[in-house]
Order: sequence, then C-alpha cells, then structure tokens
Amino acid sequence: MSPKKRTEEEILTQTGGIKVLLGGKAYALPPPVIRKAKLFRQHIAELSSELAKLAQVSSDNPNEFEAGIKTIMFTMPDKVLDLFFEYADNLDRETIENTATEAEIADAFGEVMKQAFPLSVGLVKGLSKGLGGLT
Repeated sequence: MSPKKRTEEEILTQTGGIKVLLGGKAYALPPPVIRKAKLFRQHIAELSSELAKLAQVSSDNPNEFEAGIKTIMFTMPDKVLDLFFEYADNLDRETIENTATEAEIADAFGEVMKQAFPLSVGLVKGLSKGLGGLT
C-alpha cells in the first residue's frame, strides 16, 4: 500500500499535506506554518553547505579523504533523520525508528522535500519543460 500521489497543483499550493509510509503504516504530515518551513529550509541549506565542502575534499590527502567518506556514510544519514523528524514533529520518533526502514525514511524525506520546497519543484518542472522536458 503506497501513499496517494499528490497532484502538481497540490504540491504547489501545499493543500492536504502529504502522506508517508513508515513501518508499513501511513502517516499524515500537514504543511508547515511559514516560520517552521523557513527554519527547516535554513537547516537544509546548512546540510547542503556541509555536503558541498565534502565534495571538494581531495583524495590526495588520505586522512582528509577518509574523514570525508566517514562523514558522508555515518554522520549525514543521522542528520537527514534528524531533519525529517524536525519537519515531521507530529510523529512518534521512537516508534518509527523501531518499525521503519531507512528506505522508507528516504522516500518520506523525498516527499517532505517536495512539500518544503514547492516553488523549487514548480521551477524545476517549468524549466525542464522549457528545455524539451528533460528531467
């Protein structure tokens, strides 16, 4: 049972919130208020900056490279999980961490990103149509 896909209009207008599947159970995530959405986007920007810095790590320095790989593999997934629960603060984190898979969290986080950045989703779709539908 997969959650119902939202229409493009629902994504852009943020009506109805989203449904995510975690631990085999569907959960509703309402659209956030402006202040919460803004703070979440700031935290996503901070995480993106960290990832951008890691992308510039040189493999010429083995210690720096190893530290970068460890950060990506072990620290970033936890940060993404923390961001998910920051956004989905209406959910019981302990229950979900004991029942859901990381693949379910990854899918749910993708849906959160669509809801958190509706204008960006619309912009990307509009640009892709202008470029011959490339996505």
